[in-house]
Amino acid sequence: MWYEKQDENNEVILASQVNISRNIKGFSFPVKMTKDDKENVIGMARQVASELGLGFIRTDELDDTAKADLFNNYYADIHFMQPEGKTAILLGKEEGLCVQINGKDHINVKSLSSGDDIRVTYKKAEDIAVEFEKRMPVAFSEKRGFLTSDIKNVGTGVQISALIMIPGIVKTTGAMAMLSKRLEKFEWNIKSLIQGGDVRVNSLFVISNTATLGIDENELLERAENVLRDVIKLEKSCRSSICAKKAAIAEDQYYKSYGVLRYARRLEIPEALMHINWIILATDNIKDSEVELTWSQIHLLVHNITRRYEEIATRGKRTVAIPRKRAERVRGILKGDEAK
Repeated sequence: MWYEKQDENNEVILASQVNISRNIKGFSFPVKMTKDDKENVIGMARQVASELGLGFIRTDELDDTAKADLFNNYYADIHFMQPEGKTAILLGKEEGLCVQINGKDHINVKSLSSGDDIRVTYKKAEDIAVEFEKRMPVAFSEKRGFLTSDIKNVGTGVQISALIMIPGIVKTTGAMAMLSKRLEKFEWNIKSLIQGGDVRVNSLFVISNTATLGIDENELLERAENVLRDVIKLEKSCRSSICAKKAAIAEDQYYKSYGVLRYARRLEIPEALMHINWIILATDNIKDSEVELTWSQIHLLVHNITRRYEEIATRGKRTVAIPRKRAERVRGILKGDEAK
C-alpha cells in the first residue's frame, strides 16, 4: 500500500486516487433502491467479478476483524460496511484496486497508489470500468454523459483526488491562499482530512476535482498533473525557505518532535500530527542529521495515526487504552518494526 513505499514526490503527495462511478440502467440510485434491487445489482456484479477474476466480498456481512482489514487498507469506509447496507466489494488483482457495489452509485471503481503518478492510477481504474460497461447496460446520456447520484460527477463520472501533507505551506504566511487560488483555477478544492481543531496542527489535506461535466478524461488528467505539480513545487519551496531562514528553530523542533514520538507513552492525534509536521518539514533540510528516518517510516506514521478502524469505530467513546496503543505503535515504527 502507499504507506509502505518511497517514491518520487511522495514526501508531499502521499497518495493519488481515482474513483470512476457507473450506474446500471433501469435501477434507481442506491439511496432509493429496494433491498431486492440491491441484491440484484450485487448478483450482477458477482457475475462480472467471476468473469474478470476479481475477489468477491459481501461487506455488509463481515465481522470487525475483516472490516478493519478493508478499512485500514483504504478499500472501504465504515459507513459503507453497515449490516443494513446490502453492499459488496470486488478486489482487484493489484494492490489498491477495488470495485465498491451499492455505495453512492451502483458501481464505484477505486484505484489508489503511492505518489503522484495519476495517469497510471487512472488507467487501472479505467480498465476495470470499461469491462463493466461491456457487460452491463450503463446509464448514459448523449447530452450529459455518464449519470451519477452526485450531480458534481455527472459527465465523466471520474473523481480524482490526492492525499497531501503540506506543513511548509501551512506554516508560510500567504501560501495557503496562493494554493487555494491555484486550485480554484483548475476547478479543484481542498479540505482538511482531520475535521475539527486547529488546521495548522495537522496540515494533512485531500484535494480533488470539482468539474466533470463538459470536460473529457484527458483534460481532467492534465489538470490533475498541473495541480499536483504546483502543490509539490510550492510545498518544497516553503519547506526549504523555513529551514533556511529559521534553521535553529526548525532543527530544534525536528529533534524535539522525534524525541516525543520515539519515547512518548501516550499520544493524542493532534499532538502526534503536530510533531510529524516538523519531521516532514525538516527531514530533507537538516544537514548531518543524527536521526536515521526513512520516508517509508514517516508515511507509516501518518497512516497509523489517521487510519485505524478500532479508533474510528469507537469515536465518541474515549478510552485510556487508545492513546497508549497509538504511542506504542509509533515507537515501534521509529524502532524499525514493520507493524501496520
